[in-house]
Amino acid sequence: MSGNTILVTGGASGIGLALAERFLKAGNTVINVSSGLAFTPMASAPVYSATKAAIHSFTMSLRYQAQKQNINVIEVAPPAVNTDLGGVGLHTFGEPLDDFADAVFAGFERNQLEIGYRMSERALRLSRDEIDETFQALNDRISGANH
Repeated sequence: MSGNTILVTGGASGIGLALAERFLKAGNTVINVSSGLAFTPMASAPVYSATKAAIHSFTMSLRYQAQKQNINVIEVAPPAVNTDLGGVGLHTFGEPLDDFADAVFAGFERNQLEIGYRMSERALRLSRDEIDETFQALNDRISGANH
């Protein structure tokens, strides 16, 4: 990645919009974070999954539009990552944080436009039929774990 990189939240209005408009210049890079659940939604988290799918769709369209201005648009689609999200010891499942972060930076170095890791990398590459199969297996596994 060359040029500048900025993280903008609340890009639809206020300071986020002003920063985004100033930033959109040739050579810069926009990085959006979606989720592996953008591609194979988790039925127990429908709103989260849908918003991540919307980010994926938005990123694809933004990338197409921005290519005319030589602006890079990258999507990072994390899998479940073992972090202290919500408090220490509350989120103890998922991929190791350091391994995921290393994979993301390696993707930046390879100029990848879509970066996933393990489960989310596979989800990025699924065909229509594979999406249906993965959706069923994921949600059967999760609903079985909750019973």
